[in-house]
Amino acid sequence: APELPAIKDTIAIAQQIDSQLNQAGFDVVRVAGADRFATSVDIAKCEGSPSTVFLARGDNFADALSAGPAAASTDGTVLLTAGSTLPPTVSAYLSGLSSPTVYAVGQAAHNADPSAQAIVGGDRFATAALVAAEFFPIPTVVGVATGWNFPDALAGGAFMGLEGGPVLMTGPLTLQSADGLYIGEHGSTLQ
Repeated sequence: APELPAIKDTIAIAQQIDSQLNQAGFDVVRVAGADRFATSVDIAKCEGSPSTVFLARGDNFADALSAGPAAASTDGTVLLTAGSTLPPTVSAYLSGLSSPTVYAVGQAAHNADPSAQAIVGGDRFATAALVAAEFFPIPTVVGVATGWNFPDALAGGAFMGLEGGPVLMTGPLTLQSADGLYIGEHGSTLQ
């Protein structure tokens, strides 16, 4: 197993949470960077040396949540961009990897690293459907979550990562056309 960073950050999660988890019999290891971008790098370091990297903007949730199940399906990782800028910590980490395949999920991530393979739709819904089409060509399961708020897609994305399926984003009242096309195209393989 890769060595975990020895950073102790109690700003996001208080130290007493560690104590409660330790008392319950769990071994707590904190992974934290100076900011969300460095934290995404530290998480990637915990995963080893991934050969596949998904870049997604760190100031909006949708593209990163679409990328999560795809990263799980490729034993890859998700790194965050500062909107359309590649943070120095992320850039340095990428340059230290041995020939990774890098995907930019969403326009902002593509602007941050134009050399990455772009997966960019006209909006978050189309981008999620493009990620699904690229990494889940024969799905047996598909998650659908609102594209307007992150909690459902966050929990659903983790589950879909385990189940081997994508997360599609939709509006609260109507299934987005990109979602309907993807689901309709793969209806025969879905359980």
